[in-house]
Amino acid sequence: MKFPRYVKVLISVLFSMLALVLVVLFVDIQLLNPAEYSIQWLLFGVSSALFLANYIFRSARFREFLTGEVSHRSLLGVSLVHGALNYFFPLKMGELSFPLLSRFFLGRTLLESGAALILCRILDLFLVLALFVLVLFVWDGSHRLLVDLGLSDTGIVWVALSIAFGIGVVSIVLFHKRFGLHQRVLAKVSNVSGFGVRMLVRLAIVTSLIWCCILGNFYFLAACLGYQIPLAAMVMVSVVMTPLSLIPVQGFANVGTFELAWVSGLVLFGFSNNESLEIAIKVHILLTIQVIAMLGLGALLLAAGKLGDRYA
Repeated sequence: MKFPRYVKVLISVLFSMLALVLVVLFVDIQLLNPAEYSIQWLLFGVSSALFLANYIFRSARFREFLTGEVSHRSLLGVSLVHGALNYFFPLKMGELSFPLLSRFFLGRTLLESGAALILCRILDLFLVLALFVLVLFVWDGSHRLLVDLGLSDTGIVWVALSIAFGIGVVSIVLFHKRFGLHQRVLAKVSNVSGFGVRMLVRLAIVTSLIWCCILGNFYFLAACLGYQIPLAAMVMVSVVMTPLSLIPVQGFANVGTFELAWVSGLVLFGFSNNESLEIAIKVHILLTIQVIAMLGLGALLLAAGKLGDRYA
């Protein structure tokens, strides 16, 4: 049964409200006040720098799929605003902002920018799957469990690849249903100029740098609050968060799904439920502050680009 869009939005609103009610009822209310946090500002600055670098690399990756001359300043502004809207809007409706912003500020067609966005999301998906396979070898718990089941190291590799393949198939199906990979878009994708080995290498490097920045941002956000979390746990959190970002109940500003991903990932690495939830809430609040700041920066860059074009 296919639900109308407004029903999905209503479900997202109710999901966000339910998550907030549960937090208020079962969590210390001081956790919601960042003024009460003991923050190491140097580490928070490192986290914010990585957060900005993430979008600089994202704009560079978008540039690979756009033809002709593109203003780097305006493209970075589009990437920042798109990222913020995608963070705040439910059901990933913020994804629609990239083609619209690209058309207004970059002069690109909806088809070209939409194809670029789809390709970038597919690259992110495969990178997350690669990280998932990697973390299976880093996390001692999974290795011990598989050995106890009688699997050899070769068998563990096949199990990891099979799980990654299964997640990939499910994610691509969900991606297809959500964004509709129509023939027109596929035709546009297949005609991207210069799509060769060198471009693939550049895309692989830039995508890897993007996710290094994302994981580093998470790591230093937790570290600035005094929590020492293994990078492998950050990878597991990202792996859990990726399919959750595609489900219809994703709430406003990822309320609920963000906490679920963090608690699920951290519990696997030995953190208690209460400590995992506390970390998730604090990190989520600081991340939201970063997103608001980047939204303001993106708006300034877009405004500066428009003024520059007017007086050029």
